[in-house]
Amino acid sequence: MLILKNILFKQANLLLVIEAGKEACEEISFRFVKNGSTEEIREVSANFIEQDERNIYLRINFIIGLNEQKIELFSEGLWSLEARNLSGEKIEIIQDCSDLQAENTEIPQGIIALRKEQERELADFNFLASKLYYHNRSDFLDVRMLANKNSLALLIGNEKSKGYSFKKREKKWHEALKHPRKIFVRIAMKLIFMQFLVWQKLCKVKRQKVLFTSDSRTKIGGNEQFVYEQLQRHHEVKSAFVYPRKIKSPFSFRYLFVLPFELATSKVIVVDDYQQAIFEVPYRKEQEIVQLWHATGAFKTFGFSRLGKAHGPSLHSKGNRVYTHAFVSSDFVKPFYAEAFGILENKVISLGVARDDDFFDELRLQAQKEKVQKEIPAINGKRVVLIAPTFRGDLTTEVYYPTESVLNFEQLYEYGEANNTIFLLKLHPYIAEKPIIPAPFNERVIDCSNYREVNDLLVVADLLVTDYSSVVFNYATFERPMIFYAYDLEEYVSERDFYVNFEDFTPGEIVRNMDELLRALSVSEMNLVKVREFKNKYYEHQDNEASKRIAEFVLELTRA
Repeated sequence: MLILKNILFKQANLLLVIEAGKEACEEISFRFVKNGSTEEIREVSANFIEQDERNIYLRINFIIGLNEQKIELFSEGLWSLEARNLSGEKIEIIQDCSDLQAENTEIPQGIIALRKEQERELADFNFLASKLYYHNRSDFLDVRMLANKNSLALLIGNEKSKGYSFKKREKKWHEALKHPRKIFVRIAMKLIFMQFLVWQKLCKVKRQKVLFTSDSRTKIGGNEQFVYEQLQRHHEVKSAFVYPRKIKSPFSFRYLFVLPFELATSKVIVVDDYQQAIFEVPYRKEQEIVQLWHATGAFKTFGFSRLGKAHGPSLHSKGNRVYTHAFVSSDFVKPFYAEAFGILENKVISLGVARDDDFFDELRLQAQKEKVQKEIPAINGKRVVLIAPTFRGDLTTEVYYPTESVLNFEQLYEYGEANNTIFLLKLHPYIAEKPIIPAPFNERVIDCSNYREVNDLLVVADLLVTDYSSVVFNYATFERPMIFYAYDLEEYVSERDFYVNFEDFTPGEIVRNMDELLRALSVSEMNLVKVREFKNKYYEHQDNEASKRIAEFVLELTRA
């Protein structure tokens, strides 16, 4: 019998292994039964995965409305899972989870007992839960979850059957030297931390001061630019700016020696995307850390939603938990952001995404379109297809996109010549190695990776080709067709995963190779009904005042 204790779930998938016998899988029913009672029973559904000579492999699914009730489904071992055949006889479940409360119990891979020193750290987080599932038979339990503060168990994920040791693994210098950049970054963070403590002792927080910072750009732009312009109308607000000299590189005088002072003395710290330094320091209670986030909506997992995944955060990372407020485009994505940032859902507010104001401002859209047409005159009078994939790899070491193996420039060139089409290729700004497009292919396939704002390119695009990039949300505002070139879907799901099923999420055709892409490009009319539904789902405010709403919120924080 499968018994789980003291674990809270929003939704979950469990892989169960049952010995193959006379019962066919469709004849097996599952239910959660409250021990000692026949009244409270929760039926659950089962999906067949596969069967071999010895076992049947099934996946059961269940959803609990914890947002409304905060039910402890397996509290104190009161609930257990039963499998029965059509005759009502119990069927033994071979593979299960151990009792996490039992002392000296061997902990299955992927499950970690909550240590005493972690209790205080998690005490401020009442309830943050994610998913529990298996990818396939060869994987162990894969969990991404932050436990309830009263729980005795903290679950994390597990990639490809790799266990997690309780013992602190000995750090060997020869391993660290494989990534020397990490060593320099840690030294830089320590330097920032020490200076911050000094400034915190010497200076008070300036209540009208707002700091704008980010590691993903070298100067203010995007969401921060929009909010800053709105705050400029209020003269009592004093703004400060600190950005790295190079993206993801904190090694500059201003970053190392000015940022600590600004962090220690600013009432509100506004960050867009990632900023490692803000995770490293202990703020005063009156300080507010606001995350604007660079993307709209949410479908690929990030932050703490990737606990246990490859390149995911450390179990003990403070990371995004420092945010006091985060702004999103709609109520639908609030639980995803709360989970990813490790903050309570009531700290995630759907005021809109500041930089998306442009998509609902016709005058700005026309100005942006004319700007791009002047800078890239080759697109004038032609059908424009924007190819904008997201990156692969690890942000802490190296990111990439296998352009040459995935995109055939010769085929794109031939299609462009035959169909009066120009392809604009925009890689993620984190990708340092830009594609080399040889002549004459570069006449029809133009590399626009140095364009910092992809939004400008979206305006001129008649069709978007992407994969798992968040630009899909922005482009949906135009209600134009999209194609999803997901050549590595299974691998990406395994390593990165999504908050929603990818096939159900996409408002366009999914293609897996160049032949399918070219065929999809040739479809004369595409169904835009799903695009409109997608837009309405992820954009609660379809106006150009998100930056104004956010600026007013930040202004109130400075006055508090």
